[in-house]
Amino acid sequence: MLSPADRAVCDRDPGLAGLPLLLDAQAMAAALECQALRPAYLRYKPGVSCTAGFLRADGQALAAYAYPPDRYAEESRRSRWLKEPSVVMLPDHGMIVIPARLDRHLRGLRRVLDPDHRPKHLRRVVGVTADLTGGDLVLLRYKPGRRMVARIDLNGEPQAVLKVMKGTGFDRALIGATAAMAHGQAPLLGADSGLRALLTRWVPGQPVCPEMTGQAPDPAICIRIGQALAKLHADPFRPAAAWTASGDAKSVLTAAADMAPLDAELAARAAPIAADLAHRLGRSAVDATLVHGDFSADQVVISGQGDPVILDWDNAGCGDPARDLGSFLARMDAQVIDGLLTQDQADRLGAALLQGYGPAPDTLPLHHARALMLLLTEGFRARHPNWPARARSLLDRAERCLCGIAPPMIDPAMPQLTAALDTGRALVALSRATGMDMTGTTPELIRHKLGRRALVRYAAGDHQGAILGKLRAKGTDRRMPALHDALRGAGLDGHQGRTGVPQARGTVDTMNMWLQDEVPGSPPDPMDAGAMARIGTALAQLHDAPAATDRRWSHADELAVLDRALTQAAAQLPHDAGALQAILHGAADRLASLPPGPECGIHRDFYFDQVLVADAQIWLVDLDLYAVGDPAIDLGNFLAHLDEFALRGTGDVAAAGPAAQAFLAGYTTRRALPDAPRIRLFRDLSLARHIRISTGFQDRRHTTALLVALTTTAFARNHPQPT
Repeated sequence: MLSPADRAVCDRDPGLAGLPLLLDAQAMAAALECQALRPAYLRYKPGVSCTAGFLRADGQALAAYAYPPDRYAEESRRSRWLKEPSVVMLPDHGMIVIPARLDRHLRGLRRVLDPDHRPKHLRRVVGVTADLTGGDLVLLRYKPGRRMVARIDLNGEPQAVLKVMKGTGFDRALIGATAAMAHGQAPLLGADSGLRALLTRWVPGQPVCPEMTGQAPDPAICIRIGQALAKLHADPFRPAAAWTASGDAKSVLTAAADMAPLDAELAARAAPIAADLAHRLGRSAVDATLVHGDFSADQVVISGQGDPVILDWDNAGCGDPARDLGSFLARMDAQVIDGLLTQDQADRLGAALLQGYGPAPDTLPLHHARALMLLLTEGFRARHPNWPARARSLLDRAERCLCGIAPPMIDPAMPQLTAALDTGRALVALSRATGMDMTGTTPELIRHKLGRRALVRYAAGDHQGAILGKLRAKGTDRRMPALHDALRGAGLDGHQGRTGVPQARGTVDTMNMWLQDEVPGSPPDPMDAGAMARIGTALAQLHDAPAATDRRWSHADELAVLDRALTQAAAQLPHDAGALQAILHGAADRLASLPPGPECGIHRDFYFDQVLVADAQIWLVDLDLYAVGDPAIDLGNFLAHLDEFALRGTGDVAAAGPAAQAFLAGYTTRRALPDAPRIRLFRDLSLARHIRISTGFQDRRHTTALLVALTTTAFARNHPQPT
């Protein structure tokens, strides 16, 4: 399914009728009536053509070409296509689809992809390792018209890497492979200029890249990678191929211009950044060295001896050594945006790389920004679901590299919040986690407890509602998504007017965040008896549901919370210290005499602000404290909040009477109430906790003395308890 951003690109280029198919692998597979296709490559020339590579489930590859009507009419008449039954014409889409072996720019593929004739042709490439001619070919990458990369296996074990390339790409790769072998890296086993193919020994080892391993590498490994890169740059070998300052400047301008047909707003923003960077790059002067040319963590494996081995020297040349450092750092920046690394991890790994490398070239910020700019269109080409947001974040990072400033830190104890409020990084991560189109939304910080937790709202596109992200400084809360799933599975899903808890939508671990739907409704009026009755019924439904946790909450835990609250209150109300101590002792006595009772899953912080009332549903929210415990704890806490609300507004807790009775009556429509003294005890406990709460809010301080008086009476020893 096309995202709105993809659809906008297609709408601006109606002459390429096949463009929507090339941007949607699922639709492409349906049109070809084949199994699932995986996008492997995309090259788009607005109004002229679009070329895409796809890998099939059976390990084969396809090239698809979309043209305007006149060009399609010309191409579709070519005899090379008409003679091949495997070529598929889609005239309604102006598209031609061919198997990779028919790629006219990679003529060697016809020979090496034909299993019957492959051994004969591979003999021209394998040199002395003739046994490789009978190996199995495993396709790894395919860029139509540019190159194919495959692995050769013998008896199920990788042995070599075969590359077939176009023209000058082969020439540069051959030079690079020679340099790599001279530098002690992967041996070059053979090459053939007629096939434009070369063969290098497979290098066994552990990958480093988070995209391959799913985790950040150890900083110690990055130190060794930096040392290996410094050794490469110190090599006296100077290949003829060169990466010049003027060429680097031109590439930046081209990258910005390539955004124009994709997103005019992004292109307008990229243009001045590219112009400034190109000007600086063009004026830079350095002592050129041997450089890898496309250096990043995915080009490194760690050998069995623990040494870094650098792969894929196809772009090796003579240039600014900052080029390799900058591309490594930029790729990690992209992995932060994609949610594979946290910013803190990327910063530590980048520092480790530079520690191992030694003094960095002065031009490093320029080449860091250059590599970021060259990644702008990668999201579109690689079919990232929210590529505009990704490109926007890359531009943000490039600007910071040029200005030498770090992103603002909203909460130093919770740096993930900065990422969660960064539009580009957050939306890419959310799209990945939820599968929803988040285009066009702006993160909104709803709640923030410094150094502890935060709540961020993201409005989704296509009228999909909004997503709430809940962050914790101490790490992603995996318990809550599982709890929501379990409660919804037990019937609390909000369907057909039922009580519900919001649906969980996954996690973003790099931001310590879990996601849930924003549900409709509004907080109730605490004095609305009708709403209170519905809420009472909803609480009974929660208590009826099978307990969805092993966490327990005891009467001793309740007393400990009250102890902390009254201790804090006594520090602010020294003249009431004796009364507060008496309240605590009275509460301890009453809890000690309370007999055990039935338990169930309880909310543990249940009051009217934890409920949203919709026309058909009652939604229960903020279940972070959910545990197995005494149901009277929830009932008493809710009633105490009604008492405090009435006291604050009228000075008389009796004003909450009708609402309280309606709440309890609603509960009994579904479930029997615990005995009245039990509910009364937890109501008094909760009201006593409000003493400390009242001291922290200007609009509640007028209730402090009343709360002390009420709860002193409630917990007076030998005082008869009201029912």
